[in-house]
Amino acid sequence: MSACLTFEDYLPVAEALPSTPRVLPRLLGLLSDPDSEIGQIVDVICIDPGLTSKLLRACNSAFVGLPEPAGDVAEAVQRLGVSFIYNLAATACGGTLFQSATRPEAALRVWQLSVTSAFAADMLAADLGLNPGMLFTAALLQDVGKMVLAERWQEAYWVLLEESTASPAELIAKERETFGIDHGELGGRLLAHWKFPSPIASSVWRHHVPQPGTPFEHETACVAVSDAIAHTVMDSQRAGALTLSADQETALSLLRLTSDGLQPYLSRAQENFQFVNAMCQIGL
Repeated sequence: MSACLTFEDYLPVAEALPSTPRVLPRLLGLLSDPDSEIGQIVDVICIDPGLTSKLLRACNSAFVGLPEPAGDVAEAVQRLGVSFIYNLAATACGGTLFQSATRPEAALRVWQLSVTSAFAADMLAADLGLNPGMLFTAALLQDVGKMVLAERWQEAYWVLLEESTASPAELIAKERETFGIDHGELGGRLLAHWKFPSPIASSVWRHHVPQPGTPFEHETACVAVSDAIAHTVMDSQRAGALTLSADQETALSLLRLTSDGLQPYLSRAQENFQFVNAMCQIGL
């Protein structure tokens, strides 16, 4: 099979997905504005009754551990903080994109990797002086292009994904050869179309090919490294050993980190895996 399709050909497929996380750019804008007020953030969330319901359910769940249930979104924000609420909201929005009627288990693994990667990216960003909310979102949605390809090509894409396990570069090459576009470019262009900030769209587009001198190289490198951490956490066969591709090694050097320097992040991601796995259920 060889397809000569463009991003524009895939756009109707993306727009037909069950939900699109278009509320997130507005929330990110408020988070980045020092003059924004909590009431504005609450108002944006409460526009979507489904999001409000999921968010309150998550806030009052056992894994968050509030001593008394929050009665509404405003109370939840006051008690848990804006950044934590944003991460819950992003997860609640994103989860609906990562579902498949034909391959539910495969789609769930993609989602679990995405949430684990988002958690790792948040930790890395905080220590590297990058924007944690931005990087959490970019890592969370880095594989949205896979879901669009899967929706368009169904079983053919899932089979290709299963067979391309040697390296991210192999998957990118096979996607372009077979479907006319790779999931990074497709996801990045889709997020730009949905008005996500440029650092998110750019880092999603290039997260498997981070290079010095490209736009938002540090954000891209952060997503690439967090992806490596997520795969290590999820792959029990590696028994915790971090394995990096050549492109991920490049990302590591862009962040001026070493493999040894990543071990604390890997350990924290492993220690908090139950919490991260609980977060995966928010959007499903």
